[in-house]
Amino acid sequence: MHSSHTVTPDKTAGFIKGEVIGRKKRHTGLKTDAAYGPEGPDIEATVGQSIVGQATVNLYIAAIVKLWELQKRQRINLIPIPGMAH
Repeated sequence: MHSSHTVTPDKTAGFIKGEVIGRKKRHTGLKTDAAYGPEGPDIEATVGQSIVGQATVNLYIAAIVKLWELQKRQRINLIPIPGMAH
C-alpha cells in the first residue's frame, strides 16, 4: 500500500524529469562583490542562464533513495525500486 507521500519509481522519474533536469541553477555559491550586495545575493548576476548539472541530479536521486530506504525500514513503503538491493 502506498500514499501520495511514498516513493515510487514513476513518481521519482516524473519528479526528476519534470522538476530537476533542465532547471536553472538557483545559486552558484560564489560571493563576489557583483553577486553579493548589501541586500543579499543577486541571483541573476550569479547564475545567468546556466542549468543544473549531473551532480545536482545525482544529489536529488540520492536523497529520494534515502527517503525510500527510511520508508522501507518503517514498513510504510514496500514498493521495490528498480536497481536497488532488496
